[in-house]
Amino acid sequence: MTDRAGDQGAANLIHRFRTGYMVAGSILIAGGLLAILFPYFGTLATTIFVGWVLILSGAVEILHALSVRGAPAIVLNMLAGLLSLGVGTLILNDPMSGVFSLTLFLGGFLAADGVIRILSATQMAGVPGQGWVIMNGVSSLALAGALLWFLPTASLYALGILLGIDLIVAGSTLFFLGRVAKVFEDLVSGKE
Repeated sequence: MTDRAGDQGAANLIHRFRTGYMVAGSILIAGGLLAILFPYFGTLATTIFVGWVLILSGAVEILHALSVRGAPAIVLNMLAGLLSLGVGTLILNDPMSGVFSLTLFLGGFLAADGVIRILSATQMAGVPGQGWVIMNGVSSLALAGALLWFLPTASLYALGILLGIDLIVAGSTLFFLGRVAKVFEDLVSGKE
């Protein structure tokens, strides 16, 4: 009787995660499709987002430096915060001027993301869905290669298109992991 209650608890837990995976995956897929359909806007949105992140992180670093007076390297922390704040402001003043640099950074991100996902998959030996995680990593590496190959001419649209493709692959990965969890849930609950 205890085993059946434990199985039902596991099934409930799997159901909760399954739904979350599938909803998150669907949202990422939809965002990816929008980024591909409107690549210029995807590129522009990415650039503006990075500008705001730099401004906010710079402000936090400056406030932190001011709050720890007398700490070692306070001047360097203040300079780093001012640099982030300044670069973020420049990007927001003219988002398209930073597109080429951000395209290079995206290429680096996708390469690192691909390696991390593949390494993550090696930790999933025997776990259903491992192949999807490997495929996600390989596709991120391929996107990084394509991005760097077509620079500089494609930088106006590349961020939006590649971001869209990566979101679709990541969303598909989450969605299909949720589907695999459904099969496991059916096995635990005794459904065929």
